[in-house]
Amino acid sequence: MRNSIFICQTYFHIFIAVLLNIKNVKKNDLIIFSEKNDKLAIDDQLIDRLIKSNIFNKIEVIDCSEFKEQKAYKRILRTLFKIRKNNVIKEIQKYKEVYIFNDISSIGKVINRKNIKYNLIEDGRDCFRKKHFEKNISQQNALKRIVKKILFGYSLMGESKNIKKIYVNNLEDTYFNHNIEECNLDNLLKGLGKEEKLKVAEIFLNKELKEHINNSIIILTQPFFEDGILESEDIQLRLYKDILDRECVGNTFLKLHPRDTLNYEKIINKEKIIQGDFPIEAINLIPNLNVKKIISVSSTATKSIANCSESIVLGWDYLEGYKDHE
Repeated sequence: MRNSIFICQTYFHIFIAVLLNIKNVKKNDLIIFSEKNDKLAIDDQLIDRLIKSNIFNKIEVIDCSEFKEQKAYKRILRTLFKIRKNNVIKEIQKYKEVYIFNDISSIGKVINRKNIKYNLIEDGRDCFRKKHFEKNISQQNALKRIVKKILFGYSLMGESKNIKKIYVNNLEDTYFNHNIEECNLDNLLKGLGKEEKLKVAEIFLNKELKEHINNSIIILTQPFFEDGILESEDIQLRLYKDILDRECVGNTFLKLHPRDTLNYEKIINKEKIIQGDFPIEAINLIPNLNVKKIISVSSTATKSIANCSESIVLGWDYLEGYKDHE
C-alpha cells in the first residue's frame, strides 16, 4: 500500500500540507487541484518551488479551471470527467490515508462517489467553529443544498459518511462533535526548526515582502461577488473603498484573497496591493515582523498573525448595508 496523499485546492491548503509533511521521512504524494477561478494549478512558479523543496514524493496537477468560461452544465461534466480519468484518482484507493480540505469540491464529489474513506482537514483556520460555520451555511442557497444532498448524499463540508476523521485548528466550540482531532496551526509553526522555517518561507514568500509590510495596516479581501454574496463587482469595490477610507492612515495594503479577481487599482495604488498567491498566515515566518493592524469582514485568517498589534473582524452583519446596494 502507498503512503498518504494530500489533495489541495488553495494556497492555505498547500501551506498546511507542507507543515504537516516537512518532517516526514517517508514522503507522501500531493494533488494540486483547480476549478472555476482557482489559480493554484496554473501557478507554475509555486509548483516548481514545491518540487525543488523535495517535501513530497510525487506532485500531480489536475487543472479544471480551463473550463471556467463554459456553460455551467458543460463545465461541471467536463470537470468531473477529467478528474475521473486521472490515473492517480483511478488508483486513490491504494493510498494508506487520503487527506482533503474541501470535500464539497468536484474532486471531493468524485472521491465520495468512489466511496473512498478520507480525512477532512479544516478548509481555513477556524472555519469549522460553530458560529462561523453556521453563518456560512445561512449564506448558501437552500435549494442548491437540497439538490446536492439528493445527488451526492451530502451538501456541506463534514457531512459525508465517508469521513474517517475531521482535523480542526481548535477543538473549542467546533461545529462537529464526533471523530475530531486538533491540528493547530500555531503549534505546527512553533514546531519548525530554523532551517525548516527558511524552507517553508522560500516556497511561499517574496524576499522583499517584509520591508513593505513592516509596521503596516493590512486589509484582507474576500470574494463576496464571486461567491454570490454581493450582487456586483462595483458593490464589492465600494465595500473595500469604504474600509480603506476609514482605515487608510499611513502604510495600508490590500491583501487579495486567492480567488478574488477584482481590479482594486480603481480604489488603491498598484504598489499597495499584495497579490493572493500565498496564505497570509505565512508572514508568521518573517523574523522580527510587526504589523500594526489586520482587518477583514469575516476572514478566519485575521487573528492568525502572531506579531500584530490589533486584529479586527467587522463581522457578517457589516455586509448587510451593501447587499441591496444598487
